[in-house]
Amino acid sequence: MNVFFVIDGKLVTPDTTRDTILKGVTRRSVITLAKQNGFEVEERRVEVKEVVEALENGRVSEAFGAGTAATIAHISAIGFRDKRFELPEISSRKISNTMLHQLNDIRLGRVEDTNNWVVKI
Repeated sequence: MNVFFVIDGKLVTPDTTRDTILKGVTRRSVITLAKQNGFEVEERRVEVKEVVEALENGRVSEAFGAGTAATIAHISAIGFRDKRFELPEISSRKISNTMLHQLNDIRLGRVEDTNNWVVKI
């Protein structure tokens, strides 16, 4: 599973230049769909310090994991040392909810797969 944050309205995820980041299909699909929906995406080094500072300043509006089994798994709170940061209600999360619905719609054949991801067998 890969992690994504929405910081200052941008979808931010660690880049895959390090051996510790999964080069997953769901990660790639989320990035592709986000860009197709006009969301700004940043694939780059993400430091814990940066995320904590953004949480402290209220600049993180969403956090979620993306992976094959769960597709999109919303993160409700993030803990760091003695602090707990609650994230906004799931219903208000525009980017992650858009990605979840679109991935499910493509997977279930409810919408056209314009990226040719679905293969009938």
